[in-house]
Amino acid sequence: MKIFRFIASIIILFLLIIFYAVSITIIKNEDFIGTYYCVNINPNYALEICGTETCIIDPHINKSIIIDVDSMTIVDDGIYGTCKNKYFLLTFSNNKVVYSSIPMLQYSECNLLSPMEFYRRKTSYIDTLGLIVLLSCVIFVLKKFFF
Repeated sequence: MKIFRFIASIIILFLLIIFYAVSITIIKNEDFIGTYYCVNINPNYALEICGTETCIIDPHINKSIIIDVDSMTIVDDGIYGTCKNKYFLLTFSNNKVVYSSIPMLQYSECNLLSPMEFYRRKTSYIDTLGLIVLLSCVIFVLKKFFF
């Protein structure tokens, strides 16, 4: 009977870890091989990273708004960043993009992040919550089957 409980607990732990990995991947909007990432910036825009291409899209119509984003940050009413050696500002209120060859003075002090770093910061809470849930489940299984 103890061997059955031990084997059952190992199988359950293994299934928990697989379920954790799959669910976190689905929740974070990634693909399973690590070449596609997508994170919502606000209800009208999302950052999409596919291989080496990065763009800001309108997820409702799946249309690229800004292509080849090198770095970006969220500012008061929009997104400020660089793409193709130009600076851009996408304002949320009027949905317009303004390009400039020089940094915009009001945003020159902003800390621009690479798209992947921006994605990691936006989804880090999912990793933390997922790990807490996984550890809680592991502790529950260990208590249930070993003690």
